[in-house]
Amino acid sequence: MKILCTIILLIFSNSTYGQRAFPDMNEDIIIDKNLTAKPGEWFVDRIKVNPRKVFIHSNNISNMKVYKGKSAELYSGGIGATVIARKKHYNLISLTEFISVIRNQITNLQDKDDFEVIVEGNLISDLSEYKIESNPDIRISIHNLANENKGQIRIQLEN
Repeated sequence: MKILCTIILLIFSNSTYGQRAFPDMNEDIIIDKNLTAKPGEWFVDRIKVNPRKVFIHSNNISNMKVYKGKSAELYSGGIGATVIARKKHYNLISLTEFISVIRNQITNLQDKDDFEVIVEGNLISDLSEYKIESNPDIRISIHNLANENKGQIRIQLEN
């Protein structure tokens, strides 16, 4: 009997019976009475955003908090919802609108049709997908590209 129990223990010790299920990604995470989120969602001042497609000046972030739901109590590594609060609430506008404002303010850019926009070192292909805060502290560099690219302007935004 001891041998049989030992064999059974050896067999079952090689298989794990730990957490096999993943946290519920459809779970409602209650942030407050007016805001409910799903795991993995990001908010900037209560506005849902894609964290890879929004640019906020780092000095304008007041705090950043991750809210986790009930599944985080059961599963270590449960994914939460991230909420960023800003010090000053500048409008979040599309990069298309932002570049349009720049072009209207700088007369020698008004006749240029071909733009290359780089934000924090990243070349942006579809400006309408990205949002940026209309923060005057964001540095903007405008470079005229080499003569072989005549007519192109590079606009670089930096924090």
